[in-house]
Amino acid sequence: MALLAARYARIRAADAAQAPPSAAAPLPPSIKNWTGKRTQATRAEVGSRALAASGALPADVLTGQAPRLGVVDWPPGNLRLVAVTVDGTIRAFDRSADVPIALAMAASGAAPGSVQPVSIDGLRYMDGAVAGTNIDQAVGAKRVLAITPFPLASTSEEIKAIATHGGEVFHPVPDEAGRQVIGYETRDLRLRGPAAEDGYRQATAIAERVRAFLIGD
Repeated sequence: MALLAARYARIRAADAAQAPPSAAAPLPPSIKNWTGKRTQATRAEVGSRALAASGALPADVLTGQAPRLGVVDWPPGNLRLVAVTVDGTIRAFDRSADVPIALAMAASGAAPGSVQPVSIDGLRYMDGAVAGTNIDQAVGAKRVLAITPFPLASTSEEIKAIATHGGEVFHPVPDEAGRQVIGYETRDLRLRGPAAEDGYRQATAIAERVRAFLIGD
């Protein structure tokens, strides 16, 4: 928790040094409802629209995320960052991929219509949420802590996939107070600091339940 608090403080300090960002422009109608596409064909359709979207920010606006969070390299362990190519292929980047973590983070957060797809090794990548909340990337694990600020229609299907393979999922989501703070406009950076602080509040409240779940109490 102390590490999380320090990182949230770093985000707030960096934000305070910048001019307050304005709200993002509305997404074009052709690219709304882009999350949770369960087939490659529907993901590819989102990809073609993302490539054609006018007004999207350049991909390099996302590559500074990792340094701002104090992340300079892949941590030990099995961290996977999910992104989707514009042809609809799902890819989970990890430390074995020989891709800088800052670039993998940018690819996994390149929301179609808001940010241009990120180029990695000749392929263009979009936000992993195009494919869903990706809880099913953990199929085979005994216990899965799945934190989804914005659960999707596909989320329950992903959780069932874990259970089908003998796993158990603890799935905390924002409470009503948190939902009011976060809102639904993820591209409005003015909400980032308050959302992070409220996430810390709720994480503190459920910390013991999380601990008990992970150690099997």
